[in-house]
Amino acid sequence: MMGMTLIRRMLFAGTALAAWVTTPGNAADPLDSGARFLAARYARLPAADFAGSPQQADVATLEAQLSAGILQAQRGAGELTLGFDYQYTRYGYTGVAGRDRDLHRVQLPVRFSWQQHHWRLDGLFAAGVSTSSNVIKDPFNEMSADDVQITAGAAARGGDPRRQWVAGLAYSAAFGRPRAYPIIGVELIPTERLWVRVAFPDTALRVTLTPHQTLTARLFPAGHQWHVVSDQLGDDFDYRFQAVRAQLSWSYRWRSRLTLDLSLGYETGRHHLFVDDSGTRVDLDAENQVLLAVGFRFGVAPLPHTHSHHF
Repeated sequence: MMGMTLIRRMLFAGTALAAWVTTPGNAADPLDSGARFLAARYARLPAADFAGSPQQADVATLEAQLSAGILQAQRGAGELTLGFDYQYTRYGYTGVAGRDRDLHRVQLPVRFSWQQHHWRLDGLFAAGVSTSSNVIKDPFNEMSADDVQITAGAAARGGDPRRQWVAGLAYSAAFGRPRAYPIIGVELIPTERLWVRVAFPDTALRVTLTPHQTLTARLFPAGHQWHVVSDQLGDDFDYRFQAVRAQLSWSYRWRSRLTLDLSLGYETGRHHLFVDDSGTRVDLDAENQVLLAVGFRFGVAPLPHTHSHHF
């Protein structure tokens, strides 16, 4: 019930934001309205068994995401943008003591870029919270510094326009807990219709099939960490999830700036670490599972992926 209520609220907010995105802005404004976009995504992973559980237990996953571009400022070779990103994740259990988990991530990503000749620097700083529903419902009384989570990173690109090396450093919870990790690889554009990125930790391929159709494949870490306040335990803990996701997305874009995204994926290396309502520590692998997702984008919006930022 809580999940459906949140999804209905997201649909209402998405409709309002879509109207705002498509409203013409003032081209003379230094905060260019061309940065406005909206993206929404809904994904499901069917129930998968917990391996090694002393009793029969499984977990199903639901994800709903809403992101938007709000403002953009440009000066010379530099650009700065402000956005909004919200993701709701619901883990539904059987054979686990206690209720299902409703988890939330809210961030305000600030992106910057600077380009000079064949060199480009891209960066991100996203401050926000990653927490459970009881905190979101009563933030003034329940929220603490433990709920705050930072995502940040920067990557430099250089070389030939059709072959560019990428190197940088990022900090996020993509591997199941906040940590720093390197970004290194190469981006190739062998033809006008093909873009390839071979890199750690994020490899991707994009093929332009027609002027309106695009096929995107991506392999990336899909983990995250939430701070959970448990009313049943009268205590709190960190819910950690680790996974690697391979995802193939077909996108169709209309001239009205509306894009439909249909995705099929496969998630492996899945591991859950949390405390159930009896106070028992659950530290188990979940079986690999397929995922199905549908999404819509208004404006020039990046294709959204779970808990993931582009660097």
